[in-house]
Amino acid sequence: SAQENGSAAFPWLLHNATPEPWLPLDMPRDILYDGARVAALLDIRHMIGPRTEPQERLTHILMDHDLHPMRGDYLIPGAESPLWQTLPVSDTLRRSIAQRIHRIPHEALSQRLSWSGDSEVWVGHHKINCRARDIQTLDSRWVLSPKDERKPIEIARLLALYSVFDNPLSNRRNGVHLALDPELRRQSDYELFASPLNAAVANGHFASKWPHVEWRFGSIGSYPSVLQFLPVNSVVCVNPPFTEAYLADVMARLAELKLRFRLRIAIPIQEMPWRKKLHSSLPSAELLKTYYDASSEIPTDVLHPTLLWEDPRCPTREQPLQPHEQFQQQLHQQQQYHQQQQQQQQQQ
Repeated sequence: SAQENGSAAFPWLLHNATPEPWLPLDMPRDILYDGARVAALLDIRHMIGPRTEPQERLTHILMDHDLHPMRGDYLIPGAESPLWQTLPVSDTLRRSIAQRIHRIPHEALSQRLSWSGDSEVWVGHHKINCRARDIQTLDSRWVLSPKDERKPIEIARLLALYSVFDNPLSNRRNGVHLALDPELRRQSDYELFASPLNAAVANGHFASKWPHVEWRFGSIGSYPSVLQFLPVNSVVCVNPPFTEAYLADVMARLAELKLRFRLRIAIPIQEMPWRKKLHSSLPSAELLKTYYDASSEIPTDVLHPTLLWEDPRCPTREQPLQPHEQFQQQLHQQQQYHQQQQQQQQQQ
């Protein structure tokens, strides 16, 4: 591991407990393997060390991996993936990263995922500090029995998965957690790029990155496959990750999305081939000033010039809903979700 090689660049993100590889045998296999995946990626963060450019590039590689044709593993590009060639590191370090990735399948029993106290998740020898608000949000989003014995470890697993996007050199979390104004999103039917941590709509009305895990917290799928299940003419919030592959994919589909749905869409102004389409495709867009950080429950300044466009057919923005009105709206959305689930089960 990075720690064994003496290359632990961020020692405050490690714990020194004795490994106990025999303990997780009663844990579901998929969680064991996710522990091995997350531990490997956090090791790679240490191997890269205190260098901002490759740390940020690693985040983009992991984010865009979903849309890459040579996908393989759902979380990590394969050791031979050309994506690793875009990481600005030495060839020696790139080979070490490839070796670390090759070890993942053999380490499912040695990279234990567990809670340490109420606010810290341990994965192998790494420790991940978790925000109380995030834990509470996932607890409230849980769709299975509140007493399900898997709930605590599933919450830990999801928090660990999202931690792989965070640059250890940054004092702010990755932008994947930021979202549009919650009131704007509550007055929409669906959120296309959300997570159980930041969605403002009810369960069954948002898509997220890893629905095979996040369905337990209300996700209905992931982009782009989820598009076929959204009703035509729905009001859909579109706030993609500001990464090359995602922005290019959304801009390539923009004409189709505008025909099928009523959009509320945020797109950064970047020097990309699709920039010339912004003015004609998003007429009279406004400049977005702030995003909303759901974990801290505060607005935060937008770091990149970003446009927000609303389809003129969208309902006019209402005054903020009162708490009882929010409850009634979410209750209605929950009922719709359960009806959809029942219909799908009947069809199967």
